[in-house]
Amino acid sequence: MSEVAAMNGEVKVYVRYNGTNLIPISCHGNDTVYDLAKKMKENAAEFGLEGDAIKINTLRLHLRNDEGKKRKLHFNESISVTEDCTVEFGKDEKEVRCFVSFINSENIEFKCETDKRVSELIKDITEKLEEFKLKGNAAREARDPDYQIVLKSTEEYWYGEGKTIDKDEIIGNLDSTTFKFCFQLDIVKIQKRLGYRNIVFFGTPGHGKSSTINTIYKALQESEKSVASTWCGTTAGTKLLTEYRFDGVDRKFTCVDVPGNAMGTIPKGKVTNTISDILDGKIPINETMGYWSWFSPKAWGKYYTKAKIGTIHAIVYVHKGDAPEVDGYASEILEVSQLKGIGIPVFGVVTHIDKLETEEKINKACKKLSLILGIDESKIFTITNTDHCKRKSHLVNTKNRSEDVTEMLDVILSAAENVMVGGRLYITDNKC
Repeated sequence: MSEVAAMNGEVKVYVRYNGTNLIPISCHGNDTVYDLAKKMKENAAEFGLEGDAIKINTLRLHLRNDEGKKRKLHFNESISVTEDCTVEFGKDEKEVRCFVSFINSENIEFKCETDKRVSELIKDITEKLEEFKLKGNAAREARDPDYQIVLKSTEEYWYGEGKTIDKDEIIGNLDSTTFKFCFQLDIVKIQKRLGYRNIVFFGTPGHGKSSTINTIYKALQESEKSVASTWCGTTAGTKLLTEYRFDGVDRKFTCVDVPGNAMGTIPKGKVTNTISDILDGKIPINETMGYWSWFSPKAWGKYYTKAKIGTIHAIVYVHKGDAPEVDGYASEILEVSQLKGIGIPVFGVVTHIDKLETEEKINKACKKLSLILGIDESKIFTITNTDHCKRKSHLVNTKNRSEDVTEMLDVILSAAENVMVGGRLYITDNKC
């Protein structure tokens, strides 16, 4: 262990080579581990080595405390980290012994080559799971293909509890080879199987649902082409439940456009059931939502066998900023969404902000919508779907449109990763 002399700031660091006796190396209190490495090279003979046998660029130093716990030393660390510890180095080993346990089970030993990746060790653990004698939920999760093994460091002395180890890490570069493992849902795998995240757009006719979808399309495709029919004069643009798919490299999602006029014609007693059917993905694509008025078994059968969009994963309620009131069925949307699993995330979009004269009016419109929907203002986005707005700080059709729309989508799609499949709930932030 290092000793600090009070008079001259000298630090004596005790270094061991390949299990031999400790050799004291004199350093200054302001030195770094790199300075220590240079002094070790100068004193190579003390370790029974030639000077060129210690190659600083490839030298691996480890720190061991009185309890025997060990970690890797980095050249940019202060020499003070060696206090009450010893420094070790030796010849590069081609194989290391890894000790793995599940929660409180006994350690199982795995021999790994130093250049092996953690992902390969996880594969070895998978093949020997029976040796850990898993029970209860752990045994169930071990058999479930949607779960994956995650390794965590047990070196709490150095890292704090449960540091997750990256699958791409090289085992020879790790500070410790003693691990615990647990099971977590493999969200990437689930997403690939599920395919698209489905976002539904509700709102009053003419408030900009279809126009907002067009703005998203233009921003992501870097095109001025529109894909959704929009309100024109007194004619509703969207008359049927319509889907628009986006096949990006890093994001795949579907925008579901709900015709505002159709919602307005649904009898009060049927609104909740209709919203529930939309969120469950029961209503066919490109169809009217007036199925509640059909009583013929043949008509019902034909309706329900058509292609569906699928379960909705996020809700966007679109409201025109200068409109005096919000649709009465907004409260029903929120109520029904909370009954689906852990609740389908709800967001609001305030459109026509180019018609609001001041920032104060824009903020007031956002606050009003957040109170009606019962969500935080951070989940309210502002947008104009025309080329007239000069406000650069909002979602507008400007040169910053792609960046702004991407930011909005990332928030919505991130929340949409909480999904329900086959009655089983998948959540992105699982912890061991």
